[in-house]
Amino acid sequence: MDDEEEQQKLPDLVKALVHHLLSQNLPPNSPPLNPTSSHFQNSLRYAHRILSSHLTPSVTPDAAAIAESIKRRLATEGRSSEALSFADLYTKFVSKAADVDNKWALLHLFNIISQDRKTAVKSQLDASVFLPNLTISDNNVGPRRIENKGWSDGVVVLAKDPNNRRDIAFHEYVKLVKEENDVTEEAMVTDVLYACQGVDE
Repeated sequence: MDDEEEQQKLPDLVKALVHHLLSQNLPPNSPPLNPTSSHFQNSLRYAHRILSSHLTPSVTPDAAAIAESIKRRLATEGRSSEALSFADLYTKFVSKAADVDNKWALLHLFNIISQDRKTAVKSQLDASVFLPNLTISDNNVGPRRIENKGWSDGVVVLAKDPNNRRDIAFHEYVKLVKEENDVTEEAMVTDVLYACQGVDE
């Protein structure tokens, strides 16, 4: 019964975390974040998609090893200063979030979000060379012709096709990226440090 109750709480916990992280980026003196806004709902859908699509990560549950892998990747990409900043933030994260279990899972989540963002942006850039930007609505799950700015080239998206669902996810995420400033790995770790303040269990 306890497991069932915890499973029922998970959606609320994810929603609360998304709300907290988005609220951290609100401009000063701005109104509180509206949970019914399209921006919040898009972010929440993306969070659920990321969490549900990486249930069995093929990585060793070792926070230090994952952190070292991220630093090595940043250094290999020629981002040495960011690698040093990440190392410093990881040290602070370990010391300040001592009561947080599964630190490796948080680091793995940051890593896949970062990689997914890069893949989504690259996919959008590659597609834009050949096709117009498409507007996709979640309200219609059947076959649909999509038009934008006068384009009518017979492009049909079948939402039930797994490959097309992935394309839809990429388009939604690219839209999110365009609405937000570019978020680095260091910024995501900093957000978690704020989110973990006061966590006792």
